[in-house]
Amino acid sequence: YREDDVEDVFCLTFEASYDAYGDVVTVPLVANGANVAVTSANRVEYVLRYLQWVLSDSIARQFEPFRRGFYYVCGSNALSLFKPEDIELMVHGSGEDWDSDALRKTTNFVGFDSEAAQTVGGWFWDVLREMTQRDRKLFLAFVTGSDRMPTVASTQFSMKLAMLGSEHNRFPIAHTCFNQLGLWMYRSKDELRQKLMMAMTESEGFGLK
Repeated sequence: YREDDVEDVFCLTFEASYDAYGDVVTVPLVANGANVAVTSANRVEYVLRYLQWVLSDSIARQFEPFRRGFYYVCGSNALSLFKPEDIELMVHGSGEDWDSDALRKTTNFVGFDSEAAQTVGGWFWDVLREMTQRDRKLFLAFVTGSDRMPTVASTQFSMKLAMLGSEHNRFPIAHTCFNQLGLWMYRSKDELRQKLMMAMTESEGFGLK
């Protein structure tokens, strides 16, 4: 807003409010903030102080234990070598698409005999390869708890694929703590695709966003 009637239009003071379990709590952004009107002359200061409150002061109590813990684990000189976006990438992972063929090379198979490996195992990789990028993100979230690939990339990321048994009418089972996906002895690729997509889209657990 670039006009000169900020005080008349917005009727704001140097305060910020938030909802606390149904009650509105108001805090001053400066001393005696309730009596300091936001005007055209001080509106920039108001915005800066409001951002400082939202991004820092309002969460200081919750953030401080995290900050101490983070620096306890990662507080070495090596941390200064990275930019903030580099650290975010290492912590949060990459949102870019990934290669299912590369993931196949690092996957460990458990309980697959030669027949299951040729049928269910082969169908699984065909289905994964045919997925859209959006569906691959859902698959990754289903198996690992996060829809983002670790920064080490799929060439080093390891997954475990387990054969659970012959009950083809059951849905795949994921163990996100171990990056493990359990499949059953499905009768066709279409049946595998239908069961896997249903499990991916209709299930919910502890996920990382």
